[in-house]
Amino acid sequence: KTWLTFDAAVSIATGRPFLGVAPVTRTGPVLIIQQEDYNGQTAERLSVIIHSRLRQTRPHMDGDTAVIPDSPDIPIFIHPDRKLRFDNEESMKSLRAAVEKLRPVLVIIDPLYAASSTENFMAEAAGQMSPLKNMRDEFGTSFCIVHHAKKGSDPRERERLWGSQFLNAFMESGWQ
Repeated sequence: KTWLTFDAAVSIATGRPFLGVAPVTRTGPVLIIQQEDYNGQTAERLSVIIHSRLRQTRPHMDGDTAVIPDSPDIPIFIHPDRKLRFDNEESMKSLRAAVEKLRPVLVIIDPLYAASSTENFMAEAAGQMSPLKNMRDEFGTSFCIVHHAKKGSDPRERERLWGSQFLNAFMESGWQ
């Protein structure tokens, strides 16, 4: 899930085809809010995809000198607030300020369960996410929200993955 969204981020930020195949018709800045992985892992994953897409020269040795090529200026931003909560007014103000400043084409929020209440199969989550649609309309920003069940062996996890029908009604498109 994270690799796919990061590939989408690189594709939208650079104009390179998504997954090396699907053309990108709208390019621009991307804002990533990654709440599961530490920033070093996020940077490492993005750099692997960027290297693959742009075919950059890898760091290498020239005699006794390390040659580290300049990185291209790619407008991908990692939001510093790793505690985004849809039910927290200050957190949502911070997100809105970042969207207003950066005007990203895409905001990736990963994962949903970290940003919303999981009570009652996330029935409250859809209502708490309504500011995202307001930001979409006001700033022309799309939101990709990654949702998955906990990584465990409990057979009920599949049911939790689906969530509330309110959550399904909120969604405008989805990958499964």
